[in-house]
Amino acid sequence: MNKKEIVDLINTSLKNLKFSDDKIGEAMRYTLIDDGAKRLRPLLFLLTFQMFNNSVIESVNYALAIELIHNYSLVHDDLECMDNDDYRRGKLTVHKKYGEDIAILVGDALLNYSFEVLTQSIKNDIDAKSANYIVSKSGCFGMIRGQLLDIDSDISENNIVEIYDKKTCNLLKASTVSAGILSKVDQDTISKLENYAFNLGMAFQIIDDIMDYENDLKINKKTYVTIFGKDKGIEDANKYSQKAINCIKDIDNSQPLIELTNNLLDRKY
Repeated sequence: MNKKEIVDLINTSLKNLKFSDDKIGEAMRYTLIDDGAKRLRPLLFLLTFQMFNNSVIESVNYALAIELIHNYSLVHDDLECMDNDDYRRGKLTVHKKYGEDIAILVGDALLNYSFEVLTQSIKNDIDAKSANYIVSKSGCFGMIRGQLLDIDSDISENNIVEIYDKKTCNLLKASTVSAGILSKVDQDTISKLENYAFNLGMAFQIIDDIMDYENDLKINKKTYVTIFGKDKGIEDANKYSQKAINCIKDIDNSQPLIELTNNLLDRKY
């Protein structure tokens, strides 16, 4: 399957999920169902799985669980007590449309739904190991640790890479490494997939920072690019992208992931 076919599969599968017939279900669909979303994390999972397998259909639930985790984190990140964002993907954030109380419950519901979807696919120890990796990279030692550092520390050149690694790269690692575990690849390949996801995540986040640079300067927000400068940000985004490609270029069938990496780098500064 090509990238578009995989994204279409993800979007169709998300629409086929069952939601409660109430305000929580309505708000879950509001934040989750969006044909224009990048679906980077489930796409990464399925492209990685496809490198080692003939079909991705059997693994779709893992990809959906990762996307549910990602969306719960966005709903909570947007809250007034966190990033206080009014819009996401061109429409009102959940707490602006439904209220803060509903938004908190929606984030909780999306996270719990990810576990429900994930556990439906666990049939053996390999499945369990893959699922455990996803959960561990999302929790208090992973993505949430990064969120804590982001809001509760003095962000500087000394800790910005650690924050991005935890907050952004960890869910990308969950996407690539869990697919590798599920495909029963060797430890050397697992390490390559993990290093690929780290470097991709750093490049992805730095490019986001470059795109938001002028506004971040106005509000005195500390990011990789406001700390090190725009020129170094562009240089390092290119370096991290190339490192990501170098991690996987020797793996058979890695070209779709390499193309994805280059496409992310080519986003407009």
